[in-house]
Amino acid sequence: MEKKKHSILIVLVPVLLIGAVIAGWYYLRTWPLRFQGQLDDFFGKDNWDISEDTKESLMYDKNITIRDAAWSSEEIPGKFHEWDISFTNRNGDTEVWTISDHTMKINHDKYWLLSPDRYSAKQSLGQELMDISFSMAGEQVHKKILQALLPGVEADCVVVDISYRGGRPDPELYDELLDAPWFTANDVTAEDFLRSDLNDFYLDIYAYDYRVDKLSSDERRHLLGSLTDIENLLKDTYGDYVDYEIYLGDGCRAEYRGPKG
Repeated sequence: MEKKKHSILIVLVPVLLIGAVIAGWYYLRTWPLRFQGQLDDFFGKDNWDISEDTKESLMYDKNITIRDAAWSSEEIPGKFHEWDISFTNRNGDTEVWTISDHTMKINHDKYWLLSPDRYSAKQSLGQELMDISFSMAGEQVHKKILQALLPGVEADCVVVDISYRGGRPDPELYDELLDAPWFTANDVTAEDFLRSDLNDFYLDIYAYDYRVDKLSSDERRHLLGSLTDIENLLKDTYGDYVDYEIYLGDGCRAEYRGPKG
């Protein structure tokens, strides 16, 4: 009997070890499982659903060894994952956004393990969520400012985003953003970024030239002539925290940094 138990253990232990390695590997590569708490904080607990896709990268390669007679090696496209996250927004509508570990894979391919420029997986997720929140906050500004001043066809030529000065942020920024109480999909606003001292954030308002070119001459003239009105409404809305760069076309641009900046 003891001999039989010993034989079972000999078989069972390696199986459990292999299972643990597979489970650990799956856990480390699966952001939605590993960072469910952060996704709950951002999108709202029980307020989001997710699907995954695996793609080949054009931005980085992996070196593999071919076990042939010459033990040769070759470069193959690296793999990365995308997750489509659907959630219910503050208006009760469903939105779908995509997060990806592609930037993290490129970053890890570029920087060695102990480099201060190397992102952790959590910081990489923070960067993805920051990019999503930039677009969300920009859409709010578009509705509040651009759509209040411009006819629809003109407003559709212009995009509003949040950006930052000073080059690529330190990785620690993303940890700090994830901890910020206002950094959630249904709460974040442009004003949160403009007021934040985490980085030098500003409103980036720009028109696509190819869209402007499709406007009639009167529409184009009206859009370009709206620059002062847009600036005034931005200053009235955000006060001392206003900080923006605007481009509506050749020769029609403006930049302003409030006292906080």
